[in-house]
Amino acid sequence: NVEGSPVLLSIHDATGRLVRTLVDGPSSAGMHTISWDGTDPSGRSVTSGIYFYQLRAGGKQITKRMLRME
Repeated sequence: NVEGSPVLLSIHDATGRLVRTLVDGPSSAGMHTISWDGTDPSGRSVTSGIYFYQLRAGGKQITKRMLRME
């Protein structure tokens, strides 16, 4: 597939609410680095606390916890 596989990378708060979508579209195979600057879609800084990132790619889903500290 020349365009790549669909990839969705999103950030959620501890209640499961979507905070920000970082990637939503096709991506080529291989290693990629994506950084989240700790802001919501409006550019406002989110509060410190527990967040989850969810990666969906290649028919698989991975959810991991992370701590945002300011």
